[in-house]
Amino acid sequence: MTLASATVDFPNGLSARCRVARKISSPAYLAKLTRPRLTDVLLRERLFRRLDDRRHSVIWISGPPGAGKTTLVSSYLAERGIRHLWYQLDAGDGDTRTFFHYLGLGVRNAALR
Repeated sequence: MTLASATVDFPNGLSARCRVARKISSPAYLAKLTRPRLTDVLLRERLFRRLDDRRHSVIWISGPPGAGKTTLVSSYLAERGIRHLWYQLDAGDGDTRTFFHYLGLGVRNAALR
């Protein structure tokens, strides 16, 4: 859910702006903020144990394209049942307004779960 602004015009000539809740279903929103649902994935328990190490509040995972970074993280979150906010960065996020717009939608979406 997100809030959208709307203008309501009344028969007496007055108008009012209001904010209404609406469900966003645009493909860009869904692609950026939805964790991939995977099937038939080899669970990487050794790497899961490394991710379970709570000495660090942030973990950076890097590797070449196709190395399994997304698969690892998505399967880890699903297997462990961890509450999360999934945000997939792309070139459009170079624009600060776009980045914070989608990040805000992601935070609201995560808070509703």
